[in-house]
Amino acid sequence: MHTRPIEANSTREPRTDLDTTVAEQPLAALKAEPGYAGALTAPDPAGGHELTIVLWQTEAQARRALTDYSAAFRTARRRLVTASLRQRH
Repeated sequence: MHTRPIEANSTREPRTDLDTTVAEQPLAALKAEPGYAGALTAPDPAGGHELTIVLWQTEAQARRALTDYSAAFRTARRRLVTASLRQRH
């Protein structure tokens, strides 16, 4: 089993929007990726930070470039980044 972290940051106020974005979009898309073996999410609602550790079957799958992921995951990730940046400002 190999891991790859995904981090998200936001302000504390609109936290539920970011939680929904993290849980429903990128993680749902990751489930369809080759080698996906699970994910563990550790939120810090008070600090506005979230860390997700994605588990992969092989090291190559964990280390692959973003361009090697499906279009569905890249779109979901882009939405997560946009939501995270919007909530910081």
